Amino acid sequence: MTVPLRLVVLLALFAEVGAAQVAKEVTITISEPGIYMLARLFKEAHTVALAKVAALSSAHQAQAQEQAKKQPETYLEPEAYIVYAALLPDNQIWGNWASKAKSLVIQQETTTRTVNGQECLPRGIEVREAWLGVVDDYKKQNQMPRLLVRSFPLEKPYDLVESQQILTVPSWDSFYTRYPESGGFIQLSAVGFNADKSKALVYISHHCGTLCGTGGYVFLEKRDGKWARATLKASLCGWISYKNPQAVIATRE
Repeated sequence: MTVPLRLVVLLALFAEVGAAQVAKEVTITISEPGIYMLARLFKEAHTVALAKVAALSSAHQAQAQEQAKKQPETYLEPEAYIVYAALLPDNQIWGNWASKAKSLVIQQETTTRTVNGQECLPRGIEVREAWLGVVDDYKKQNQMPRLLVRSFPLEKPYDLVESQQILTVPSWDSFYTRYPESGGFIQLSAVGFNADKSKALVYISHHCGTLCGTGGYVFLEKRDGKWARATLKASLCGWISYKNPQAVIATRE
């Protein structure tokens, strides 16, 4: 049986919107029983095609969701950036470079302090008694890396650089060629706060070359509206790596 092109178009309409809707728009006379069979087959094929499209769409959405899970969330807590600004740069962490760095390089992904693959957290009686809520919030905020944004209220210019870009720099000489007078790069954690954001805890580290760097936790309190270091007896998981501090500083001046 030969089916005219006009009839194929009508069959398509049957499958897409149904015979009742087509009948409203087109007046036709169907006398051959085989036509109904073709319409049914076409509609079944159309249904199968739609099911395949839906399955592909679902798979694509699942893949997109899985990819989104792998992407770090943007870190948008405004008070955290004010805390960062209180420590960047900082003589207690940077030493003499704090006043000499003319620009800052900050790793965009947040990080935490680990020792042998395990997270190291501040310990001590004062921590347990007066700062436990802050430490708990720190752990919550740092369950996954976050992406820092350009919200640092700093006087010095700064660059946010992905960790992968830093890791792929072939040498420290190449790093300082790319980022001259930066004094190295900084890593930061997300900030843990107490309920009224009057106390804070942050991990910060500074890397300046082979056997050159330091890092540790910093407790801060808000005094007269400004963040300042808090003094308490605690293990801060600090570290330092300097082969010859004076010689290294001299080569970077």
